[in-house]
Amino acid sequence: MPETTRTRRAKQGVHGWRAFLLMFGCGTTAAVLVMAVIVGGLRLVASTVGSAAAPEGPQSIPTREPRESMSPGLLDLCAVLEQDVLTTDLYPRRQDDGGTPPDSATMEPAPDPDFRTVEDECSWLVSPDGLTDWRLELSYTAYVESSGSTSVAARAEEEMASAEQRLRTELAGAQASPGKSTWGDAATALYAPGSGVEPPAYAVVMRKKGAVCELVLRPEEQADGMTRADFEVEADPALTAIDQELHHLLPDR
Repeated sequence: MPETTRTRRAKQGVHGWRAFLLMFGCGTTAAVLVMAVIVGGLRLVASTVGSAAAPEGPQSIPTREPRESMSPGLLDLCAVLEQDVLTTDLYPRRQDDGGTPPDSATMEPAPDPDFRTVEDECSWLVSPDGLTDWRLELSYTAYVESSGSTSVAARAEEEMASAEQRLRTELAGAQASPGKSTWGDAATALYAPGSGVEPPAYAVVMRKKGAVCELVLRPEEQADGMTRADFEVEADPALTAIDQELHHLLPDR
């Protein structure tokens, strides 16, 4: 009989303070496990988001690959001015017929057997102040490739010196000064203040790689108080855009 009583009590399970401690311990353990799972999940999400947002390794700046040649029809500096520089607030009115600039690569026979050239000239009437018309003229010769002993850069230097001398003669009394650093590899600005009925004028000869460009600005009539700085403000966007176009298109030679 005593053995039967002990067996029945064992089957009835744990009671009293032992049951309380057991239930409290199990509940606490479960709560700790749940919190651990939640914290671990949050850390995993934060780590994933952080790794996605952070750049992988040092960021490199894209560089332009050296250009060995240029396909015919790519270089058109007059179109660059018309599309990117001469905005509607200047009231641009083109004065020439337009068209594609001649490229000697498509000519037979070539005008110059030693050089492939692209050349063009164009002009507009613009009105920076909305009142006075200015004439803007661009002409350029780009020596793209050389098949002789003279490099395109050396030929462009000769052409630039010749253009400077011619403009000094055309703009009587012009004052020369170096152009801005963003105007090609070299540039000379010429400013003629004008006198009497002769309006002022401003011209820049710029060389970039194998190209030589001439940009001339002159009011259609005498304008009082116009300074060199006034002309430079209007010339700068055009010359900077031309510099960038030549940098990207002309071969590096």
